[in-house]
Amino acid sequence: MGRLIGRWDPVVLGVHRAIGGGLLPPYVRRDHDELLDALLDPAVAANRLVVLRGSSSTGKSRAAYEAVAARLPHWPMLYPRSAAALGRLLQQGIANRTVLWLNELRHYVDAPDGGMPLFDLAELLDGRNHVVAVTTLWPHHWSAYNAADHDRAALASVRAAHALLRALPDLTRVDPRHLNPDCGGVIDIPDAFTDEQLDRARCHGGFMLDQALTAAQDAGTTGRLTQYLAGVPDLLAHYQSPGADPYGRALILAAMDAVRLGHNPLLSRDLLQQAAIGYLAPQHRVRLAAEDAWTGGWEYATRVLKGAIQALQPIPPELGIGIAGYRLADYLDQHGRRIRSDLLPPAAFWKALLRYAAPPDLMLLANAALDRGLTRHAAQLVKRAAAITTPNDTYCAYSLAKELQRWGATDQAAALARRAATHGSLDLPHDVVELIMTLRELGAIDGVTALVARSPASHVRLDDPLSVARLVRILQESGATDQALILAKRAATHVLHLGWPGHVGLFLRVLRDLGATDQFTLLAKNAAAHACLDDPLGVSLLLRSLQEFGATDQALALAKRAATCVGLGSPIHVVTLMEELLDMGATDQVVALAQHAATSVPLGDTFAVATLLRALRKLSAIDQALTLAKRAATPIVLDHQYGVPVLLETMREAGATDQVIALATDAHLDSPNGVAALLEALQKAEAIDHVTALIARNPAAHARLGDVWGITALLRALREVGATHQVTALAQRAATRASLDHLHSVASLLKELRKLGMTEHANVLAQRAATHAPLDRLRETAILLRELRKLGMTEHANVLAQRAATHASLVDPRETAVLLKELQESSDTNQAFTLAHRAATDICLEDSTRVKELLEALRELGMTDQVRIIIDRLPPAGQFFLFLKQQETNKTRFRFGRSPDGSPAAQWSWDELE
Repeated sequence: MGRLIGRWDPVVLGVHRAIGGGLLPPYVRRDHDELLDALLDPAVAANRLVVLRGSSSTGKSRAAYEAVAARLPHWPMLYPRSAAALGRLLQQGIANRTVLWLNELRHYVDAPDGGMPLFDLAELLDGRNHVVAVTTLWPHHWSAYNAADHDRAALASVRAAHALLRALPDLTRVDPRHLNPDCGGVIDIPDAFTDEQLDRARCHGGFMLDQALTAAQDAGTTGRLTQYLAGVPDLLAHYQSPGADPYGRALILAAMDAVRLGHNPLLSRDLLQQAAIGYLAPQHRVRLAAEDAWTGGWEYATRVLKGAIQALQPIPPELGIGIAGYRLADYLDQHGRRIRSDLLPPAAFWKALLRYAAPPDLMLLANAALDRGLTRHAAQLVKRAAAITTPNDTYCAYSLAKELQRWGATDQAAALARRAATHGSLDLPHDVVELIMTLRELGAIDGVTALVARSPASHVRLDDPLSVARLVRILQESGATDQALILAKRAATHVLHLGWPGHVGLFLRVLRDLGATDQFTLLAKNAAAHACLDDPLGVSLLLRSLQEFGATDQALALAKRAATCVGLGSPIHVVTLMEELLDMGATDQVVALAQHAATSVPLGDTFAVATLLRALRKLSAIDQALTLAKRAATPIVLDHQYGVPVLLETMREAGATDQVIALATDAHLDSPNGVAALLEALQKAEAIDHVTALIARNPAAHARLGDVWGITALLRALREVGATHQVTALAQRAATRASLDHLHSVASLLKELRKLGMTEHANVLAQRAATHAPLDRLRETAILLRELRKLGMTEHANVLAQRAATHASLVDPRETAVLLKELQESSDTNQAFTLAHRAATDICLEDSTRVKELLEALRELGMTDQVRIIIDRLPPAGQFFLFLKQQETNKTRFRFGRSPDGSPAAQWSWDELE
């Protein structure tokens, strides 16, 4: 049962305990809190998903908790703590005006049974019952889930996560005042507090905040306040301490390697303890004969630090008491993926997996082993998974059958696929499609016949329309035309309720191809009368399908509905719909839609509004364009780097000159780029008096110094209108206080200062950038370095080059290659070698394409030793196949893969594997 947010313990909901274990410290609001408040508007009927994206211990769960408490305090909140519990909850139904709290989305995705609950959740979110789902996610998982549409072999839960996330708007840079909460969204939570936010934290006072602020400042990481409050430094010290209990440390290392290589987050005690043996020194393995050898290790690994955090947290079973397994602390999980990315786990680790891991985990771990050249281990894991897979697990069955076929065990693969055909689950259409394709590839046509005899058309779920359409086609190709028609008819009536009208167009094509004329006509009529109109792009695609298939009357009926009722959340897609209506000759509907958009479209995306304005003018909807231009002027925020200049120019062209002129006295002056664009627009309108009025408001003193591109644009604009004193004042402010976060924009500002003859200010800025600029974007560092050389600021360039070579953050191989070339071309040979040596030993090797570019750059620079070091690191980092391509002899030496110690593996065969 749900209960109000005020009756939930925030720690139970996933908010990290603060150091000391007492009450949570006062909450310090940041920019993203305004977005959250707008997104959780209780008046909005649309069900929506709210995702807070950020690294571990950055305050995601606390921000969500505070936002729900502030905006939805009287709504009951449900917290299903497992995928199975989520599935049961969704089957029972969720009441109106309910918050669904999911904490970390990956915990549901990583569960073997997470697919169907997450597909159910996606279907729920298409409704309008005032249901708000709130979850958090690491950037790494966001990228992985959004790429899942390219991987047909991905877990069902990963595909479901992709379905959940793919349409979510990124709200990080959206103005909260103009946000459209209907669609939900994803909000980034930064790793660090800004100086202004830290000042706000100091004003809150309190022992814990003061202690965390002091500790972060002493460590040189002033902005990382939430990490200190969550006890992250204590956790790292506990794990890394030279005096750490060797058994406890071994358990933590085993957990780190298990989760980073693909095991689900819940780790059994037996698996961890057996795997940990491989991480112990010989003298500690001797003691394992004693019965109490592991007692101290488990105590150390699960110890509560500062009352706040545990390296390994015991997790109770879903029902009952006891310990179901252990979960690695989020921060250690993230830390392990980074610092252990190119380390191979010991042989004992792989033996423990063979004995204790479940089939879905075994498959992912086998792929990880194969990517690292541990071919024998990968084959053993696959063979073990095949031996213990239950026949009703369709995903595991066809995935394993493909793996068995790759290893040459074709008979075993066919037998496993046939078992799945007669006993496997038929719930997910994607899995049924993949199983049929696998059976065909194996030549097991009798298995296809057996599967079709079980009537999958009557059993599969319909909430994944693309997979249903694939299944219809493959059933037809397999000669099961009756089954294909049954499934198409089921889906045709269901697809209208799934929210996206583009899918309706897809099934119109399917029905037409099957010759189901009556069902085609019925679906076309229903679509015209009832298709969801929330998404103008989907409506455009459906209109095109109806037109293409000759359903002209239905297309016109849909056009009439859409013209006055279509969702306006995406102005750019409204333009697409207008063009589609124009192509079909629905002139009256174009006019009606233009009026609807002009009076009601959200104004949050400045660039999109400008695009809509231009489209209205192009379509000769002059009155509507003027209406929209006047609306856009009233709440305009001059804070969009690309959108504001376009919008102001388009407003002027649309005839809203008076509204543009009024901004001279009404607009906020904190956005330098917006003020620069406004000055230009006023000049084009020949409103000289208003230019003077705007200058009199002293924009140079109000300009926000975080927008360095904008500062450069404003300096130019002020110079062009002859505001010399303001140019000088702004240059002085920028030189001493402008943000150094984006070095490309700093380089442009330097160039502008020199062009203005402000050499002294340029030197001040150059010195600040050379000595204090962050070094996490190496391409931008290279641009600034080149600009300093061009401007003759050799001393500052040398300082920056030395800092970059010794301290730059080496994450991206491609950007590292760019900086290396710049150092070499600038004759900073020593610095280039320093950077190359660091890159060879420390660079992240996750992206094979970018690693190849770095290797090519090193070879061009003649740095053969560094090339060799990186090549040696490739296999343990999961780039074994790139390793094989680097030297022809590697293919022969490692014909049978590698051993965990890095040596070539001895010859082995499938039949001799355990």
